[in-house]
Amino acid sequence: MEKVIDRSQYVLPNDQPVVSLEVKSAFDGLTQKEKLYAHYISKASWHGGLITLLQTSPESGPIFVLLHKYFAAQDPTELRSAALNAGFTQDEITALYVYSCGVFCNAGNYKGFGDTKFIPNIDQDRLEGLLSISPVWKQLEPLWLKLKHIIYDLSPGKTCLGYNPEGSTTYLSKNCKPEDNDIVQNWLKSEKMECYNTRLFKTVENNHTLYEIRLASEDKTSLRSHTDGNVTFQITSGDYSPLMGKVADDLLKAVEFAANETEMNMLKAYANSFKTGSLDAHKLGSRYWIKDKGPAVETYIGFIETYR
Repeated sequence: MEKVIDRSQYVLPNDQPVVSLEVKSAFDGLTQKEKLYAHYISKASWHGGLITLLQTSPESGPIFVLLHKYFAAQDPTELRSAALNAGFTQDEITALYVYSCGVFCNAGNYKGFGDTKFIPNIDQDRLEGLLSISPVWKQLEPLWLKLKHIIYDLSPGKTCLGYNPEGSTTYLSKNCKPEDNDIVQNWLKSEKMECYNTRLFKTVENNHTLYEIRLASEDKTSLRSHTDGNVTFQITSGDYSPLMGKVADDLLKAVEFAANETEMNMLKAYANSFKTGSLDAHKLGSRYWIKDKGPAVETYIGFIETYR
């Protein structure tokens, strides 16, 4: 007998608190140089945040694009007024806004803490109707048609992050099992490498297994290959290359407005890490970060949190 899914466990309620982060007074207290430093750090964080979307689920990036286009076309007050005039209820409009906040806050459609999928607290056809009254519906419709079933999919393996088939992940190819992850991690340790900024893709052909370990970096190259019996480990760089390049460029632009040499060295090391994929370069940047005592604008960026 097919298990009945309690959909209420996978929605964000309409009374979900939404808090605005007030930064104007703090920003106004900075010097012009500090404001420019914060600006370029913010741009780097924005581009890095787009990578987080891609790390969450295959659909998180397209969902973000859909919602971003929707809200960029009209401000929420105009959207609310148009929706009410079209016969939608206040609860339906709020459900869309709450879901959107959830996607933006969690960088995807899975919770940042708990790894559980969440879906809109509004029926699929009603959400389509809300989207269709947008002035940019012609741009949204192709995205929506590809996403509408995926957004609401609560079938086994889609309700949480994890190894396939029990869960969903973009860190590993679908055919990767926990034992594959263990094999690769043990080999990386033997090579004195860590996997914080990597993804793993497994292919099997003629009883030979290839583990491709992709480093996030702007530079695209094949770094190392090792074969042991019927298993080959291959390390390549260039994962998320366009976005990694933007993050590195933003950090280098911030160097001009750094408060001291320590901050300059920190940013240069981070940028080097993101261009090349070197974790050692990021660790060097982290050592400079520790030495930067009492900065007016503090930042830390990279593949540094492993909640998911």
